[in-house]
Amino acid sequence: MFNSTHALVGFALSRSGLDRLAPYAGWTAVIASNLPDIDIATQLGGTARYLDHHRGITHSIIAIPVLSLILAIVMQRISDKWGQVRVGLLRHFTIALLAMATHPLLDFANNYGVRPFLPFSDTWYYGDTLFIIDPYLDLILLVGVVAGFRWRHHARISAHITLVLALLYVGARLELRNIAISHLANRTPNMSGFIRSAVLPQMLSPFKWTGFVETQEQIATTLIEVPGGSVTPMNGFRNTPESPIIAAAKSTYSGRVFEGFARFPIVRVQELDSGYRVWLVDVRFFRAGIGTGLAAEILLDRSLNVESESMSFVANVPLL
Repeated sequence: MFNSTHALVGFALSRSGLDRLAPYAGWTAVIASNLPDIDIATQLGGTARYLDHHRGITHSIIAIPVLSLILAIVMQRISDKWGQVRVGLLRHFTIALLAMATHPLLDFANNYGVRPFLPFSDTWYYGDTLFIIDPYLDLILLVGVVAGFRWRHHARISAHITLVLALLYVGARLELRNIAISHLANRTPNMSGFIRSAVLPQMLSPFKWTGFVETQEQIATTLIEVPGGSVTPMNGFRNTPESPIIAAAKSTYSGRVFEGFARFPIVRVQELDSGYRVWLVDVRFFRAGIGTGLAAEILLDRSLNVESESMSFVANVPLL
């Protein structure tokens, strides 16, 4: 999820009663709710390195308690120096752990996914319920925070109501997702070579979902409207059969990262005078209207040696 959502959830949690446990509980909760995203620093190494590490070990069930303990130690030092009341490390740790645990849960809710069992397993898990940026959820949380400041004597009640409303909203989105899944499932039983399908949320409309269907020959997308059940004709992207050219492209660092990250991948090969251009595209993030999306571009010479490789979320993919 976007960091505004993480921060607002952390602040609401602190106001719901955690602020009774220790000084600077609000700061602790807000920092904790965002701290797993310290891996965003890997973006300095380029998109491939970012995808390789983002939502990785810092979002895992092993790292969350460790990061919480580190933050708790820091906040205890600060509160011991500046706070009027000294409390034990356990209270700071409790605040940090509860707030930080919401981070991978919220990230799981969207279609980017998380890898909670690193370093033992690098499998991605997806909730496909919320878009990465959800303005409606942010609005619910923000209104609750503002109400807590406006009516300070009822701040705790306001925080409880806010968290309940947020959970109800997520629950409603989950139900809409399940309805969309059922509508898509009605279209897939007789598809030749069917492999898997999924429905992904859209940013501004909880009632519109993008359906993905992967077969042995192509990946098809469709727009699903719920609860009405309207499903548009599928737009298919044919895949390119495996070849030594594609294998050489996938053996690069960008190719390996793409293979580990992509959920609905397709490959395009363009023959050049000097060799080949290979596109590895994750249809999940492809914007057909403008022809851009997450893609790795690998240039090979005629001997299949790598001349260059790159990856971007805004790559121009003219071959789709």
